[in-house]
Amino acid sequence: VALHNTQVFGDVSVFKFLSDLRVLCLGSTGVTGSVLVFKSLSLSALEVLDLRCTLVKGDSEDVSSLKPYKAFAFKGPLRSERISCRGRRTSLDPRLLQGLDLSTPNNQEVGHEIATETGFSKKHIRERALREKLEALEAQSLGLRAELEELEDDNESGPGPQDQRNNPGLLAPSSQLAITETPKQPSRLLRPWTQDEIRERAPDIFDILDHDRRGTVNPSELGEKLRQFNLNLGEDQATFHGMNNFEVFDCGGDSATIEKDDFVAKLEDMESASEKTKMVLAKIVEMAQMMIENPGLVPNRRSARRPSRRLSQICFSTIKDNPGEASRRKAIQEKSF
Repeated sequence: VALHNTQVFGDVSVFKFLSDLRVLCLGSTGVTGSVLVFKSLSLSALEVLDLRCTLVKGDSEDVSSLKPYKAFAFKGPLRSERISCRGRRTSLDPRLLQGLDLSTPNNQEVGHEIATETGFSKKHIRERALREKLEALEAQSLGLRAELEELEDDNESGPGPQDQRNNPGLLAPSSQLAITETPKQPSRLLRPWTQDEIRERAPDIFDILDHDRRGTVNPSELGEKLRQFNLNLGEDQATFHGMNNFEVFDCGGDSATIEKDDFVAKLEDMESASEKTKMVLAKIVEMAQMMIENPGLVPNRRSARRPSRRLSQICFSTIKDNPGEASRRKAIQEKSF
């Protein structure tokens, strides 16, 4: 975008969704006011000539080559105005990063010129802004819905331990006690996949979990991925307890990997699996769906602690070095069934 011989009083702003914009060059007469560079704009160079009366605002980390040149020579009808504001210093202030808007009265003409240069109409610009606002509201709605479902589950779970201590005769129904052993958490997805979609996407689910493309998945790494996806404390313990023995994938001894065919078969037969197996598979599918639908998803930093060894206590213990310990754990595993 190059603005030559412009007479602008006010701010020149660059829309954040002009992702292909690399160089912004203001011509000889420049701008009397401010040039705003939006934080998310991948701008490789900003060249502003005749900057005596222009304040450049932006984030220096996002602009690799920022060149606020001093004034060369005063030209055009703005000469008197520029001479009168010689005392103003051209500066870069990373803290004054503001949203960009070219629709103000002072910038109507410039906004039209930029829209013409880039192929964006005013209708398109308005539509894009509304769409981004709608996406932000949908994300906020998703978080509120998950919080509401969590509160509803708490209300339906019956009396807690504190209530039972205060009222010894008050006992929760056995069905509710079963729920407290493996608590069901609200889905963090706007629309979880149906069973038919899970069957259809089973190979894709495996491929996204198989990060090294070896055709196998390590159960301990799979459990670590689940932990990193910001599970809450109660669900964390319940899920890992069910995956400690990893009976879901018949993992034991030296068989410390999950083959793709076995993984796909488990997902395809998910409906007929036991409740514990179904819970673990559902959590794996939920995580895979989030990774597929949100490629840029980053695990919560608070969850990025040292990997837990609880997952590997049975599947990945050094059985050859300690056969007695392996036999003891196998007996515990059989007893737990």
